[in-house]
Amino acid sequence: MRRLLGCATALLALSTVSSAQLIVGHDDTSGGTNAWLVDVCTGTSEVLWDNTEAWGLAADDANGKVYVADGSTFAVWDYSQQGTNTPPTPIGTFTDTLGSTIAIIGLAFDGSKLYGYRSTANDEIYEIDTTTGVCTEVYAASSTSASYGGLAYNPADGLIYVTNDGGSFLSGYGVYAIDLSDGSETFVVGYPNSETDIDGLAIGNNRLYLITDDLGDEIYTYDLTLGKWLPGATLPITSTEIFSAGAWAPGLAVPSVPTPYCSSQVNSNGCTPAIAYSGTPSATSGPFDITADQMLNNSIGILFFGYDRNDLPYLGGTLCVSGSVRRTGAQNSGGTPPGTTDCTGTFSYPMGALIQSGSVPELIPGACVYAQYWSRDPGAATTSNLSDALSFRIEP
Repeated sequence: MRRLLGCATALLALSTVSSAQLIVGHDDTSGGTNAWLVDVCTGTSEVLWDNTEAWGLAADDANGKVYVADGSTFAVWDYSQQGTNTPPTPIGTFTDTLGSTIAIIGLAFDGSKLYGYRSTANDEIYEIDTTTGVCTEVYAASSTSASYGGLAYNPADGLIYVTNDGGSFLSGYGVYAIDLSDGSETFVVGYPNSETDIDGLAIGNNRLYLITDDLGDEIYTYDLTLGKWLPGATLPITSTEIFSAGAWAPGLAVPSVPTPYCSSQVNSNGCTPAIAYSGTPSATSGPFDITADQMLNNSIGILFFGYDRNDLPYLGGTLCVSGSVRRTGAQNSGGTPPGTTDCTGTFSYPMGALIQSGSVPELIPGACVYAQYWSRDPGAATTSNLSDALSFRIEP
């Protein structure tokens, strides 16, 4: 454990800091919820609107608005409507330059221009006039075997990214980067988990968020900087539909609610440790303590934390944390005095004080943090025990 959890080289602040707001939507026609705001740190979500399908989503974060494609219907939703469950306001219909109505499936916004995808013989990307909805073609796929769905702009490289459901297109199912200046298409990564149909895509902090339309799926998360998939939060959608959509919207505020996740390891006394917290994870004031109970009494333990989720078998339990993992000092769980072994032990670590001390550069407002307890368990085959984990986002 010591070798694994020794202080690793810190990640760049850019890679650990995120306001963590992801909009996900789908095309439920029953009159139910069509869009949610998801905190990708914790997986908690809130409803944004009902009664307007989301085939495509794109956020203009600087101006506080979300563009919505509902087939041929073009609409806009304002950030000021958060918490009111007010549906987007229709702008009109999408039309081509000849005035014919067209259906747009995916949307992307590059900070000044809105782009949309249309499924045709050669899948096409259009630049969309945000006032009139007129669509001007700027790209057509190099092959009729392409089957795009999700669309997103990555400010890190200035490219448009798409999800492709065409198995015979270039390198097959997966995400591709498109340079609109020359039409070049570059394979980025194949779909995870044998997926063949992913229609939603968002990009934030150089990470891809792939959004399916299937109930119970996770939000597939791929770190372009690290070149690997990371465990993602569960989709909040309430029914399986046909289309899904995503947009990165860091300007939308969602309260940080620390949330337990992952599996706790039953200890040698038959108890299941449980992680919890008190206070608020603030960078400036107030206590925030991470606790664990149902621990073996008089056991030595360590809280360790990182900046990404994990879900890997380790030491007979589950390692729930990754990303430049750091550990705190050793603690004693206390409880019933020596001579009796039971589960009266508890741990508590003043994480708020560590955050506010400024001694860990990555612990700044907006950072996603994931924490877990390890403790000594002499009766276990590995002499170790791992609790479940706590996810949280640092508030200002």
